[in-house]
Amino acid sequence: MRRIRAISDGKFRRILAGTAAAALLAAGGAVAAGPARAATAEAIVCPVSAQLTFTPGLRHSPSQQVTETGTGSFSDCQTLGGQPSSRAGSFTVSGSGSASCRLPLRKLTQHITWADGRTSTVALGTARLDLTAFSAFYGPITAGWGKGAAENIVAQVSPDQFRACGKKAGLTSLKFTGAIEFSKI
Repeated sequence: MRRIRAISDGKFRRILAGTAAAALLAAGGAVAAGPARAATAEAIVCPVSAQLTFTPGLRHSPSQQVTETGTGSFSDCQTLGGQPSSRAGSFTVSGSGSASCRLPLRKLTQHITWADGRTSTVALGTARLDLTAFSAFYGPITAGWGKGAAENIVAQVSPDQFRACGKKAGLTSLKFTGAIEFSKI
């Protein structure tokens, strides 16, 4: 997270909030303003790291049937107001369909296990996959704890990882760090 830490915490939260709001609006969601949300439910943002695996490896083209799996974790969460939050967890992600390095899978299922043992399921979509900077994922919590809340991930991706797209085996693994935001958790 070198590039993220170079940005002040307040500026990073504003960038994430803007990206998250844009992703929600693009997905047809609503963005609540001000103190309209319930006092017990608040948005949180956390550092996230994950590793994804693609079988077979992603290539520049053509698209092919691919299975994507991955694991990740998040901790050290804060409210968007900067207050510490005890929220933390780990997750798995999976999906399959037609994909390439240029056209990623659009629908994934994410299973979150929160630090307190509760679980959530997220219908995760890819809002943006940029091979040179960052990717964005978004989706609603569809089952379990926090059902109805929205999740947004902004992932910093090293462009060096995508060199494998041009090789025979393709891109078989991708690591990223970034931020994950949950609304109304």
